[in-house]
Amino acid sequence: MAITFVGSANGSGRTVTYTSTAGNLLVLMARLHNGTDGWNPTGDSNNTWVGVIDHADGTFFHRLWYAANCFGGVNSFLAPNSSDWHWVILEYAGVALTTPSDQTTGTFTAGSGTTNSTGSITPTLNGELVVAMSVNDAYDSQTESIGSGLSIRDNSLGNLYAADIIQTTKAAVNPTWTDSTQAITSWYAGIVSFESSAPPNPAPTSVSPTSDKQGYTGNVTVSGTAFDAGGTSTIAFSGTGVTVNSYGTRNATTITANITITSGAALTARDIVVTNADAATGTLAASFTVTVGPPLPTSVSPTSDEQGYTGNVTVAGTNFSTDTPFSQTIVRDTFVRTNSGTLGANWTTQ
Repeated sequence: MAITFVGSANGSGRTVTYTSTAGNLLVLMARLHNGTDGWNPTGDSNNTWVGVIDHADGTFFHRLWYAANCFGGVNSFLAPNSSDWHWVILEYAGVALTTPSDQTTGTFTAGSGTTNSTGSITPTLNGELVVAMSVNDAYDSQTESIGSGLSIRDNSLGNLYAADIIQTTKAAVNPTWTDSTQAITSWYAGIVSFESSAPPNPAPTSVSPTSDKQGYTGNVTVSGTAFDAGGTSTIAFSGTGVTVNSYGTRNATTITANITITSGAALTARDIVVTNADAATGTLAASFTVTVGPPLPTSVSPTSDEQGYTGNVTVAGTNFSTDTPFSQTIVRDTFVRTNSGTLGANWTTQ
């Protein structure tokens, strides 16, 4: 399943209380001032928290942990004693149940002024969750925004912001936080990524045959990996003129489909796109080529003539070539004109 954002909780007291759904991912962000360096949420007996970001700057400590396959229900534990303790928990469904963190160390950057970058991170798989946090040393509430398509999920505490983006296609993320309230003496930004629990995208590797003619109806077989084992994967051809009529064998490595190529389909190489039931796709680029079909006559003029007639006749259709002959029971004298759409000849009937 694709990753989805479920909700958030936050607070500024020592008691951390939240409600979660079993099996989801929890991301805990914290800002501590005059607290205990290196603290971990070990007081939570229901979940196993893994530290990803651990940053200290003088008396300020900034942390990010995650708990995979979390406890379901209401949970509560005590945070360390701190004169200024802020926390945010984000909850997500559809994240891998074990070792979901893709970038295990995360990144954390420090800055001042009105902007600060999170640093860059590049997920290794499609469909990953990227979570960014921003903390600052101002004691009053700030108004922040973030770029690169991320959505702010929690900003209730004013100086601890949480944002995310769920990518369809893996790509580098390097967002910048902007504070429109005032320049900050010291603020910090971090970013991490988490893998989806969804299976890998389908990966087609070959097709047989690799080409066929205009007007063809018959079977093609696509081979590869990570197709739906239950036989629900489908294929499609780029462009127009090649349609799928029905399916034969379909399993985790093979898809056989009956296709029709129209007589007017463009003579080009086509991509084949495999789509699984969860909407994950894989493309075999320029792998199937439409070639010219057999000559297809559609009309003749004149449609009749008398015995002993000598004169011209014109046949119209498609896929004629300069060497396309007549097959006939009459005597052909000379060709008059030929191209891809018309064919003329001078003949004598017997």
